[in-house]
Formats: sequence, C-alpha cells, structure tokens
Amino acid sequence: MEYRDNAVLAAFFDYWDAKRGNREMPSRQDIDPADIPQLLPHIALIDVVERGARFRYRLVGTAVVDGFNRNITNRHADELDIPQVSRDAVHIQYRAVLRKRRPIYLRNVYRLPSGATAMTRRVLAPLSPDGSAITMIIAALVFDYGAALREAIPLRDGADPGSLGDAAVL
Repeated sequence: MEYRDNAVLAAFFDYWDAKRGNREMPSRQDIDPADIPQLLPHIALIDVVERGARFRYRLVGTAVVDGFNRNITNRHADELDIPQVSRDAVHIQYRAVLRKRRPIYLRNVYRLPSGATAMTRRVLAPLSPDGSAITMIIAALVFDYGAALREAIPLRDGADPGSLGDAAVL
C-alpha cells in the first residue's frame, strides 16, 4: 500500500508538503491551481462544517466526478446517495485527518451503480488558515477498474467491495 506508486498521488503529496514549508499544514490560500493543472481533474476540496460534524464538497474535479459517476459539488457527505456504511466511512476518514493533522492515504473497493467494481486510492490532506483550525481538506483521488483493480487488490470470493479499505497516515 503505497501512494508513491501513483504519479498523481505522489505529485499531490509533494505539492502539499512543499506548500506547508516548515508549518504543520498549508492554508487554502497557499494552493494555486495554476501550479498544478495536471492534478486538477483529480482534486476535491472539502469544507469542514461545524468543526467536523459535517463535510461539504466545495469543488470536485472531473476525474472524481467520472470515477464516482456523479457530481457531488456543493453536497454534504451525509447527504450522498450511497449506503449508510459508506457515508459513515467517509466521515471516519475525514475526521481522522482532523485528528491526526496529517495527510492520510486510503484505498478501498466499492461497487458502482452499474454493478461494476472499482477501487479508489486517495490522499486526504488538511488545510488551515491559521495553522491551528483545520477548515478544509484537500484530496487527490485516482480510480482503478478491471485488470488494474485485480492487480492492485486481488478480491477473494465473497469479499465485500464496500469495505472500509486500507489507510495510512503519511
């Protein structure tokens, strides 16, 4: 389980890390889309609402929209039309970023509305305007399907494609 195996995720983490400099995390103002045009389709900006009680997707890149087969821009995570266990997992993952105050690498397998199985790998990273309160999470996501999915995670017979997956603090 390594985010560096993917060029998009590695470039995203390196950009976030460079922007934070000697601080714990960068601010939203430090992130300049002109610096990372190749990453923009894979980026999501998530507002931390009510100190982490809720999360709202402020911006969602085209690769993310395509990967999830839906545009979730301006939607709250708890309003998504996905199984409750998946909504709960999203909140657990985002709250882990708030608690750890570090980027987190995740991968999980899920079932698309079409019934096909896919895997998403992502890095979730905190943003803070003052170095203390985390007000936003920036994420980079990539998707694997078919043969790429089977190579990445060999699914066992009866494996739950809606599982929470693997996670690592970076």
